[in-house]
Amino acid sequence: MFTRNHCLRSILGSALVLTLSVAASAAVLEKSPPAVAYDDLNLSAPDGIATLYKRIQRAAFAYCESVTVVTGTRTSSALNRCVKDAVETSVDKADLPALVAFHESRVSTNTGARW
Repeated sequence: MFTRNHCLRSILGSALVLTLSVAASAAVLEKSPPAVAYDDLNLSAPDGIATLYKRIQRAAFAYCESVTVVTGTRTSSALNRCVKDAVETSVDKADLPALVAFHESRVSTNTGARW
């Protein structure tokens, strides 16, 4: 039997999750993704670009996982959006035409990516 206290707890619990989600979204917007080292890679070779891209993806996922609230066992749309945005930001900041081309080829062929 639900009492008034049960209803209040449920409402407060939902409000807390919403507040955490909003706070996490704000944190994502305020912080930039972590730097990724690539001085050990040959960026004139396709393998070097592919390795850098994988590092960027992993760093973006780790970053977004730490600032995004995930409920249950499914990957949230907020987490996926955060990773997508962080990867795009990192690729743009790297200012490497070969990396941009690699990223664009991955985005155009991988619409439902799970990181």
